[in-house]
Amino acid sequence: LSSSRSSSASSSTRSSLDRRWNSHQGVEVQRDDGQEIMFAEVDNAREYLYRKAAFPDKHRPKLWAHILQLPHNDAAFEQLQAKSQHPSMSTFYRQYPNHSHRTIRCLGLILSALSHWSPKWAGVPYLPAVVFPFLKVFRSDVLEAFEAVASILLNWFQPWEA
Repeated sequence: LSSSRSSSASSSTRSSLDRRWNSHQGVEVQRDDGQEIMFAEVDNAREYLYRKAAFPDKHRPKLWAHILQLPHNDAAFEQLQAKSQHPSMSTFYRQYPNHSHRTIRCLGLILSALSHWSPKWAGVPYLPAVVFPFLKVFRSDVLEAFEAVASILLNWFQPWEA
């Protein structure tokens, strides 16, 4: 799960006014004072994160998508979603009665897609706990949440596979 990004950048302090996203150029953030910060290179966004400890709430989803170099592969994700609900999801919806229907529906879509994408993750009891924070960061963008989790699973969870 990777894609290439072009380079050029400058970094500065945090802001929360305006964002423009271009998957080939990166993320451009306009600060309150009007100065623009361009995160074209992943290293620049990482440096900003290291200095500030967090991205501004408004820009967090796109900046994390940029750092993780998510491919935004709609076609592949649609193929996973076109499959019926994964059998491992049969009791999933009863396990989370205290969350909104929308949150649980999005979580279920991501978990089912992950289970179809890699059957070894189907029914892993801690997978919802891994996916949930990504769903919150990427809000209702299930494609980006799915790709972020898949990227993390591929690159960091190999020792903990089911």
